Amino acid sequence: IEAKIDMQVQSKRQKIETKIEAQAQQVHDALQAQIALRRQQAFAKAPTRSKTQSRTKMQAHGRAKAKAKASRATSSAPPSHTALQRVQLRRKRQTDPKERVRAPFKRTKYPEEQKTWVCPYPGCGHRMSPCSFNGFSPGQVFHVANHHRRSAFGACSCGHGCPACVPHLMRDATGNKFRLAVAEANGTQLGQLLQSGEGFPEDLSKTHLSMREAFLNHAVTN
Repeated sequence: IEAKIDMQVQSKRQKIETKIEAQAQQVHDALQAQIALRRQQAFAKAPTRSKTQSRTKMQAHGRAKAKAKASRATSSAPPSHTALQRVQLRRKRQTDPKERVRAPFKRTKYPEEQKTWVCPYPGCGHRMSPCSFNGFSPGQVFHVANHHRRSAFGACSCGHGCPACVPHLMRDATGNKFRLAVAEANGTQLGQLLQSGEGFPEDLSKTHLSMREAFLNHAVTN
């Protein structure tokens, strides 16, 4: 029975991930097509230079370059510096590179009890500090993109995680309390959430419903 349940959970999870990857690829393709269209429109609106104007500009640039080279060859006096440049040069000469001390890198460390956000992917268990704005922080989006959406993240040009490579359907920002109660095996909190309907509300989308079911099933079976 357990093997059958595991196979059902795994097949359901694969179907969900396949569907979400297809949706993400469609969004990504649409964004890339829109970017290409706007780029073509910008090129079409840009004024084109005539060959005569470009040739005249290149000739003037060549004459100015030759004149500057000739003036440098004739004058042997060093170029004059401004007061600010002289101060900077003096400081640079006085400071020994070996004596320079780089400022230490400061990284804020949060206690474990403050990390109440749990990754929505079953089996991950990664925890971070919650976000009060929009339910999902940039660090949480980057974690999902870098660890669970690598194919879409690698194909995207954002470099940090965006709605194209990490769709909003994959974030489940309203299920933080539910995932925390399941991850901490807090039966009292989980029972209250299920009894009040907050764990599986009626207006919950099918994607979020499947994600929470897979998250709960993985926690129960493991």
